[in-house]
Amino acid sequence: MAHSIKTVYVVHHSHTDIGYTDLQERVIAIQVNYIKTVLSMMRQPEYADFRWNCETLYCVEEFWKQASEDDRADFARFVKEGKIGISANYLNFNDLVNADVFGKRLAKWQDKLQPFGTKIHTAMAADVNGFSMGYRDAMIENGVEFFFTNVHCHHGMYPLYQNQNAFFWENASGQRLLVWNGEHYNLGNVLGLQPNHAVNWMMRNRLGEDADAGTSFSDQLHTNLDKYLTECETEGYPYDFIVTAVSGVFSDNAPPSAEIMETIRAYNKKYGQEVRVEMVSLQELYAAIAPKLTDAPVYRGDWTDWWANGVGSTPYAVKHYKDADHRWQLANRLDPGMQKHTIRRWQKPCRTT
Repeated sequence: MAHSIKTVYVVHHSHTDIGYTDLQERVIAIQVNYIKTVLSMMRQPEYADFRWNCETLYCVEEFWKQASEDDRADFARFVKEGKIGISANYLNFNDLVNADVFGKRLAKWQDKLQPFGTKIHTAMAADVNGFSMGYRDAMIENGVEFFFTNVHCHHGMYPLYQNQNAFFWENASGQRLLVWNGEHYNLGNVLGLQPNHAVNWMMRNRLGEDADAGTSFSDQLHTNLDKYLTECETEGYPYDFIVTAVSGVFSDNAPPSAEIMETIRAYNKKYGQEVRVEMVSLQELYAAIAPKLTDAPVYRGDWTDWWANGVGSTPYAVKHYKDADHRWQLANRLDPGMQKHTIRRWQKPCRTT
């Protein structure tokens, strides 16, 4: 079937979920190892087409703490070349996050990357269905221009009641952030970009009861893409491209996978004249689609989270967080430079009798 959608952009990432699939310490360790693995891959010519996207800045920060100078330099070089996507999103927060704290952390990272000749202009979020206006403003103030989001549609709702669309999110000063409101962050796994060796519930929900893992991964991807693109076009999807995120396995905190690159190569060789699939970084995605979105609608105001279950289910923890946040803001008003000259007397060992 002929499609008006001619390009599928694929954003390969690992959804950062602290403490969900593993203990916090293990999540940190594996996410750092993923970045090191990607660096090793990208130093080899056979992975020239491979792309990796660091969904959260937190994972980059943890990597940076442990990385050698050579690894840091290579990481920054691959970011500059558009092979590693870097996101301004620190973690996938709910609306409780302090925007001032986030803004200061983001500013530090912009300064840290400047000597390498690169900056953070893009952001990515997954599994979160709303973002505070302060979070948006902190990104805009620190040079972020593009925000790629992936909802959790099982317990929430697509913003504007429509998936896969674009809009400009404008603040009170008239500054705008281009947003791509994407699908579930494992849509690419459903479609078969990462080969599925068995049918799962999400595949059946999206593709129907006849979903089949099949034996030829490129043929499976072709069949699934045809169904999905036809559905989008029937519902009036207006662009000649579409975007999907994909993980190395059908799970959070998933590893990088060279199989995705290989599946895309096989698919393009056989079916690329119909619809081409391209593996991209966030920077490459922004450069490719921004010129086609200049007439996207403009929205203002709050983008509420439709399923902030944790805020209501953990009132004791929220109480202490809000108290700490209040004290931090009060201390900053009383002594704006407190972080520069705080006396570290609390680090002295206690004496026992």
